[in-house]
Amino acid sequence: DDELIGRPSHDSVHYKHTDGSPYPAEDCPITHATLRGEPIRIERDWWVRKDGSMVPISIHCVPLEIDGRMGTAMTFHDQTVSVQVEDERRRLEVERARLGEVHASRARIVEAADEQRRRVVRDLHDGAQAMLVRVVLLLQLARQAREVPDEVRTEIDEALDNARSAIDALRELARGIHPGTLTRRGLAAAVKHLTERAPVPVTVEIAADRYPASVESAAYFVVAEALTNVAKYAGASTALVTATRTSRHLVLDVDD
Repeated sequence: DDELIGRPSHDSVHYKHTDGSPYPAEDCPITHATLRGEPIRIERDWWVRKDGSMVPISIHCVPLEIDGRMGTAMTFHDQTVSVQVEDERRRLEVERARLGEVHASRARIVEAADEQRRRVVRDLHDGAQAMLVRVVLLLQLARQAREVPDEVRTEIDEALDNARSAIDALRELARGIHPGTLTRRGLAAAVKHLTERAPVPVTVEIAADRYPASVESAAYFVVAEALTNVAKYAGASTALVTATRTSRHLVLDVDD
C-alpha cells in the first residue's frame, strides 16, 4: 500500500496498546529485534488498522541483509479467529463457574431449610410433646387416686382425652414438617407411608436406596404435594410414583 511505503512500521500499525494508550517505539520488542538484528517470535500481539481498530496477530521476524544493509523479514498471521475461540472458551468457563455457584447456592438453601425442619421437629418432640406426655402421666396418676370424686374423675378423663389428642396433633404436625420415617428409613419407606393415607390407591416403585438428606427431603415433599394435587384436582382412580437414579440425578415421576 502506497500509504505505508517509506513509513516506520511501528508508527503505522503498532503505535498504541489495546486500551488506547500510546506504545512508544523504544518499548517495542520488534523495533529492538530489528535494531539488533535478532530473530523474534511473538505469539500474540495487536496491530492497528487504518480505521484505528485493533487486529490480533502472531509475528515472526528474522534479520535479513539486502544490498549490504541489514533489515528484517517479517511474517504475521491474523489471529482473530483464535482470539474469538479463546474469548468464547473464557465466557463458557465463567458461565460454568456461575452455574456451579447457583447450584451450590440452591443446595445450601435446600440443606438449610431441611435442617430447619429437622430442628423444629426435634423441638416439638423434646419440648411440647414431652410436656404433654408428662401431663398424661400425671393425669393418669391423679385418676387412680381413691379419694377422687366421680365428677372430678370425669373431668380428668376429659383432660386425658384432650392431652392425647394434642399429642396426636403434634405428631401429625411433625410428620408434615419432616417425617421421622424419612430420616430413619429413607425415601422409599417414607413415600409408602405417605401413600397409606392417600384417597386413591398409589403404587410406589422406588428402590430402598439412601440419598443425601436434602435430596430425600425435596423428593418427599414433591411427592406429597403432587399426591395432594391428584386428590384435589385430577379426579384420578390410581396414581404411580417412581424414582430412577442416574449418574448425577434422581428422576422422580408422579403419574395418575
